[in-house]
Amino acid sequence: MSYIKRICVGFMLLVCFLGNNSPCSASSRGGIVLALSGGGTKGLAHIGVLQVLEENNIPIAGIVGTSMGAIIGGLTASGYTGIELEEVVNNIDLGSLLAEKDSSMVLPLGERTSENSAIPWFSLGSRRGIGGALGGFSGVKLLEKFAHMAARVQVVRFSELPIPFAAVATDLETGEKVVLQSGSLASAMRASMAIPALFEPWPLGGRLLVDGGLVSNLPVLTARELFPGYPVIAVNVTSEKKSRLELRTLVDVVDQSITVLTQQNVEREIREADLVLTPAVGKLPLFDATQADLVIAAGRKETLTHLKAIVSLAQTAPEIPPRRKQPSQVLMDICVRGLPDRECKGLRTKYFSQIGKPIDPQWILRVNKEISRRMDVLAVDYHLEEDHGGAVVVFSVQRRPQSEVRIGGYTTNLHPYRWLYVNSIHRDIYKDGDALKLNLKIGTQWAADVGYLSSSELSKAWEVNLSAQRWELTPRNVSEERGWDRYGLGVTRHFTMGNVLAGAGLGGERVHYKGKDEDSWGPTFYLTYNTLDDMMDPTKGSMMRVIMTSCYIE
Repeated sequence: MSYIKRICVGFMLLVCFLGNNSPCSASSRGGIVLALSGGGTKGLAHIGVLQVLEENNIPIAGIVGTSMGAIIGGLTASGYTGIELEEVVNNIDLGSLLAEKDSSMVLPLGERTSENSAIPWFSLGSRRGIGGALGGFSGVKLLEKFAHMAARVQVVRFSELPIPFAAVATDLETGEKVVLQSGSLASAMRASMAIPALFEPWPLGGRLLVDGGLVSNLPVLTARELFPGYPVIAVNVTSEKKSRLELRTLVDVVDQSITVLTQQNVEREIREADLVLTPAVGKLPLFDATQADLVIAAGRKETLTHLKAIVSLAQTAPEIPPRRKQPSQVLMDICVRGLPDRECKGLRTKYFSQIGKPIDPQWILRVNKEISRRMDVLAVDYHLEEDHGGAVVVFSVQRRPQSEVRIGGYTTNLHPYRWLYVNSIHRDIYKDGDALKLNLKIGTQWAADVGYLSSSELSKAWEVNLSAQRWELTPRNVSEERGWDRYGLGVTRHFTMGNVLAGAGLGGERVHYKGKDEDSWGPTFYLTYNTLDDMMDPTKGSMMRVIMTSCYIE
């Protein structure tokens, strides 16, 4: 070896072994394993941690996450960078996703009283008989968002992701810890963050799962078990206990209760970590995305403070086995679970031409979205199962209960009118997928309407609506009370063509006023063009709706 080459090699070795802050000092050996805790939006601090690790080329051998740690960890494992995650957080409308309320503009005529806009007061026909809502939020729209984001990688097992990953949840029935390592990444994230009372438990693999923080909010022991030999860095954003004056809302009470429940399991596992990062976010609210920049910055600051120790741990870690790029898998079959057999077979037949072709993530998302538009579907998710050298795409559907009833009311100090609302829907009346809707308004004025939809798929549904209403009022400038009765009938045939949802039919009404009847009838037509990628939190696309009626008065 020449003298100059010896000097160059010696200089490089000196930089790698003595320069603890240099990229090569971390990446020349192995990596670290992250155990990411839950903590609501305080968990956005994990993004700041990941950004610093990326900037310093510190490899990650694996990630285990609970609750928000599972969400950030799962997305990172599927290929998102820290910068991309920060952009997602800045662009997402968390309030709309949680509220799950569609604007009346985006609803087809058959869904004017959308099931997504209210929590059922009670339901009938499910396995558990008569029951009510199991949580304040269903989390269905969050699941759809997770599925859309995680679609960039299609795997059977989470160990095949760009970074091996596992999520921790709790079996609500047995209280056992459940480590999710395969199946649907979106469902794993949704199950792990199902905070009791705030989110409905998530059914998965025959279990009813809730937030993993109840059994392991800082999953260090799981990380050690799944990735033996690697140093584990725990990122703890568990809430700090609030004082009595700080307990102002239901969310505060839930947050405090979870903190009390998780404190013991956090203290038990935190001692097993090689290094603990504790971003200064413990006093922040459980759900407050408005301070995302501050939370992410807190994660960055804490990681930079301990960067030298992190680099040292990475230097002493085993080498990370090279990750082989996953080849495109061939679609061997399509399976739909949760719908009536006839509907499942119909969907398989519809997409049979895709069998034998490479699996296209965008095609899966389109089918997933189409199934989720059915009137009788609460949620739909998908995962891959191995089959003879390829994979089967399995769409798992959660159907709504056969009967749901909602009760609400309206009152104001602006006028004397008060109402009690009773809305109900009953499915599978004459055949699978049909629905009968009953809506009552009881009070000073009254109204009632009945609607029948022949199919849960609007693309092939007939709809019949009957309505009646009594309205009375006394204008301030007259002493005579005015009142009228109104009766309506409408028949509509819905159909779809690509991004176009349309309907045509016939409508008529009779108005009884001052002893006289006036009848009118005529054709009706509506057309909706919709290319929005998400109804709740759209990032691209557009929508236009046109409604036309022609009335003939007799």
